[in-house]
Formats: sequence, C-alpha cells, structure tokens
Amino acid sequence: MLDGLLLLGLTSLAGTGAEPVPDSGNIFRAEQIGFSPDCAPNNGFQKIVEMMAGQNLDLSILQTVSGNIEHHLELDVPVNWHGLKLSGFHLYFGIERGPYNFSLVFQDSPEEVRAVWNQRGWNLPPIGEARDIEGLEGYASIGISPSPADGETTRVTCWRD
Repeated sequence: MLDGLLLLGLTSLAGTGAEPVPDSGNIFRAEQIGFSPDCAPNNGFQKIVEMMAGQNLDLSILQTVSGNIEHHLELDVPVNWHGLKLSGFHLYFGIERGPYNFSLVFQDSPEEVRAVWNQRGWNLPPIGEARDIEGLEGYASIGISPSPADGETTRVTCWRD
C-alpha cells in the first residue's frame, strides 16, 4: 500500500513537472532531488529514500547494519527534471558497511543526460565510466550508464564505499 501512496504522491509531480509536493511541512520540486557535492543523496533525494522506506530513517545506521537491501521505484509518469524525464530511483545498500549507491533514472538517452548534468557542473565521465569525487578518491564516485534493467533508460549513480 505504501508503494501505491508513494507513486500517487510522486505522480502528482508529473502534472506540470513543476507542481510542489508537500512533505512534513516542507515543499520541494522534482528538480530539487539529486546529490550533494560529496555524492550522497541531497535533502530532496533523502525525502524519497524516507518515503520508500516508509519511515524517517538515519542513513548512517542503515548503511552500517543493512544486509544487501535493494529498492527500485518507477514513476507511472516521468517528471520534469531540469529538462530531462526523471522516471525512477534505485537504491542499494551492501552488507554491513559495504558499498551503497543511489541512482536517478531518466527516460532520456545517456548523451542527453550527460549533457544536462555536465551543464550543471557535475563533469560526468564518458558513458559507462565513473570518476572519483575530488577529496573522496577510492570512497565515492559518480557515473552514467544505460540502466541494466531495461537498457532503454539512463542511470546517474553515486557509488560510495
């Protein structure tokens, strides 16, 4: 049931792509969902993670004790995200402080997604490659790739170890 409510709430974003969605007294738009400069989920993405988990959660605790948890969320109707079509989210938490990653999934070509992200200052590497986040070498990286689930969507992923 939670997934249905979450999809209903996120799908309401799709109406104009700019309609705000209330959450815990705060309002955010799809364009606010992304990554912080250190390649962690920003506040907007954190709200999605919390909605997917059905509770307010502390990511640091989940990352410490999780046991290979994977979540996928596909939106019924993509929402406008800086001119791209944001269509889903992917979360993966490894076993006991193992790797974890966060992905935004787009219904646009990898070339289009890379161009928009690079215009926004992310300096994404060529498609299928990853680059280390400056100052977090060997710990955090970001990359872009066709989605392994269907090959028709594109993922931008932050990997953290």
